[in-house]
Amino acid sequence: MFYGKLLHHPDLDDSRQVNYARSVTTDYRTRLRTDMEHLRNWTQDWGIEQPANLRGFTFGDLPAGGEPAAEINIPYVARTGTQVRYLYSSNTGSYLRFMGDTPHLDANTGQQAGVENVIVQYVHHEVTDMVEDSLGSKGFRMNLFGSGEATLFRDGVAFSGTWRSDTQGDTPRFFDQSGSEIPLKPGHTWISVVPEGYEKVTW
Repeated sequence: MFYGKLLHHPDLDDSRQVNYARSVTTDYRTRLRTDMEHLRNWTQDWGIEQPANLRGFTFGDLPAGGEPAAEINIPYVARTGTQVRYLYSSNTGSYLRFMGDTPHLDANTGQQAGVENVIVQYVHHEVTDMVEDSLGSKGFRMNLFGSGEATLFRDGVAFSGTWRSDTQGDTPRFFDQSGSEIPLKPGHTWISVVPEGYEKVTW
């Protein structure tokens, strides 16, 4: 009976949930990992598994316009240690990622992480009453549905405009200031979510 309660417990962050995740370390911040098999167990146990009707991103050639963007700086709050920077490499046609001044390395390959598209998405943040750690830090609720400002970087060029997600679960689309959809470059994409009105992002 006790096992049955664990199996159907809704908390995916419970270290006892071996049916939904596996424990990696004793550090509360990184102790659990999951994968599609474990997540599918959870959706099946709760009877919420259903076919997904997802629309993919729009890809295409480099559009006209924009402004040069060989370097991108996204200075998140300093105490989080996530001072993100990208440098565009014309040799690879991608943005190389840095954490501060240190190259962000892929743990699987040892190579520096690089992406063809970087998107800064400005999203409404709401402070919740959920305590996240022993310091009393409060969690945020981010509204990823609706619309807001965005900047899309590709091929060393920045396109400022807006993002829009029409329904819950919809893949966001990105538009320039004239209302035309901005196509992504085929390849990898990194979306950085920042608060509305966050003026510290530079390029």
